[in-house]
Amino acid sequence: MKREPNIFLRSTRRQPIRTALLLLITSLMVFAFTARAAEYLLVK
Repeated sequence: MKREPNIFLRSTRRQPIRTALLLLITSLMVFAFTARAAEYLLVK
């Protein structure tokens, strides 16, 4: 049985800079949210 190629992975390989930028933005947002949550818990 032949597997279908993963279209998402193909697109990711074609656009490495865009993928890296998206990953950077996402990680910065997660870091900011975590920092705010930790700050809230420390102040409380």
